[in-house]
Amino acid sequence: MTVTLGIHVGHDGGAAVCVDGRIVVACAEERLTRFKYANGWWNSVRYCLEAAGKALSDFDLIAFSNAGPPLCDDFDGGLSTWSTGSLRTAVVDHHLSHALGAYVFSQFDNALVFVGDAGGNLGMTESAYLFSRSGFERVMVSDPGRQRCKGLGSTYEAFTNFLGFADQESGKTMALAAYGMPDISHPLFDVDGDGRIYSALEATHQWGVVAFAKRAGLNWGDPFPNSKSAPAQSIANYVQRSFETALLESLSSLLNRHPSPNVVVSGGVGLNCVANSAVRNRLQGGFFAFPACSDTGLAIGNALYGHWRLTGMLPKAPDRSMLFGRTYGGADVQVALERRPDTVPPGAVRLGELRYHHVSDPCGEAARLIAQGKILGWWQGRSESGPRALGSRSIVANPRIEGVVERLNVQIKEREWFRPFGPSVLRSDAQAVLDPVNDYRYMIEAPKVSTRASAILGECVHIDGTARVQIVDESEGENSYRDLLIAVKRETGTGALLNTSFNLREPLVETPGDAIATFLRSRLDALILDEFVCWKE
Repeated sequence: MTVTLGIHVGHDGGAAVCVDGRIVVACAEERLTRFKYANGWWNSVRYCLEAAGKALSDFDLIAFSNAGPPLCDDFDGGLSTWSTGSLRTAVVDHHLSHALGAYVFSQFDNALVFVGDAGGNLGMTESAYLFSRSGFERVMVSDPGRQRCKGLGSTYEAFTNFLGFADQESGKTMALAAYGMPDISHPLFDVDGDGRIYSALEATHQWGVVAFAKRAGLNWGDPFPNSKSAPAQSIANYVQRSFETALLESLSSLLNRHPSPNVVVSGGVGLNCVANSAVRNRLQGGFFAFPACSDTGLAIGNALYGHWRLTGMLPKAPDRSMLFGRTYGGADVQVALERRPDTVPPGAVRLGELRYHHVSDPCGEAARLIAQGKILGWWQGRSESGPRALGSRSIVANPRIEGVVERLNVQIKEREWFRPFGPSVLRSDAQAVLDPVNDYRYMIEAPKVSTRASAILGECVHIDGTARVQIVDESEGENSYRDLLIAVKRETGTGALLNTSFNLREPLVETPGDAIATFLRSRLDALILDEFVCWKE
């Protein structure tokens, strides 16, 4: 038996445990510290060791990754001072870790894996690998002498900054782009015959965009324009279209030189749902975008690297579930309910006292409330890895209730007006809104939906006619979220829900106490916590 531990050092830090090629537990540091994109990994390592029932000395290999200058070969993060025995450690290249995790979970035997982000080790922003069960080969890497600002992800990040959003908020630019007119045609990227990408920017962040606009004679004004203005929307549309075109050109060049039946995307650029759908539509063969493609997924890639390093084997994920959080028992839930004063952070506003009661059918009770137009917090089972809520740590509502998106954006999540919400839909209902019905299980693609979709998906259809769909199969094994959708279909006639992450300007909730704390300072109507219905007096 091989047992490996993966640890990512830096922003979006975290840990993961792999046993015989299978991820058994993983957690991002932010879920435990409650600070978005948190640095560090001590809390997540402790979490994973306890959940897996392991000590540091039990691991055959501990694999680390980081961004920027690579870690030294003998880096152990100080773990040796906490272990009773000697530790075997390794350092994994940032992009290789992204690629390994994505390939294993794609379940493809052969694939071209494209990795793109704002920066890995030594300024690398794009790379590509050919994977098979016998091994892998790197077939493209961004020009080592090129500035980081020339990268695909770093350029999108710079435009995101110019529009007034933070480095990690590129999803806002993608959402805003749907409102813009395609009236800017100045070339932004160049792609060579090897698939390498070169941006026209000469500096990172908003100042790179300011200088680019001046050189190109584009009157974009000062940074941080109002998102309701036509210029801001057109700029977002411009960078999104340019991003998609460059990504497609790079993949086409790579496939011409290195034919492969399947394409896999990872790294931060893989969070661009609209671009992912463009790739699926334009390229023939299989396609997979890794749901934990941001740096929160590197701990998973590191643990799988450790397995490959020890065995020479690249495993195929036994299933595509991303539920890698620890198991919480009824006692954990009861303790959180009984100690409710301890669940509210100091200084937080409590919107009423917690009340709760036990129910024998939480899915049925939730479905009845949803049918009445209530917006619920939903906490069940093991938490999801990656940034998307997939039905374990979700806020759910009936998408066909008029005004539900505005209420969520303005009153509950306090988000920008233009940001859409994704729908979860049973496969039997997906046939009516999608053609074809692909493997949309992770809310990481935004396909066009049919003109009839609004009858089922309601306000989850974005202004451009897309929806970040999650399809849930009725034939899956034990799955409380599947059961909720079935119960909703009994109540409303349609197995579809608006599904967004259970958080309020914070990381996704992890523990029962996190769920109660977030609920108490929210304007949610109720919380379904395991087998309890909670409300505020």
